[in-house]
Amino acid sequence: MGAVAKEVKAMSQENILAFENAGEVIIANHCLKLTDIKVLRDFKRPDGMTENEVDAAGDGDVLVILDLRPDESLFEAGAAREVT
Repeated sequence: MGAVAKEVKAMSQENILAFENAGEVIIANHCLKLTDIKVLRDFKRPDGMTENEVDAAGDGDVLVILDLRPDESLFEAGAAREVT
């Protein structure tokens, strides 16, 4: 793996956000633009939460996160639908 690729893969979250805001970054004397690097977003489930409690899906650009834990308002909404 080349020196530029290693540095790109080692970028911190703060560096990635700064790159996205600025539109370019200098790595190993190379000016890389937004068209040169594709930033993919991935979901990491928080510690202590199971796949039955939270789920996520995305295409790398857009990420949708769902809280699957039932709460009282969900039960009330379900009961209201059954009564009416």
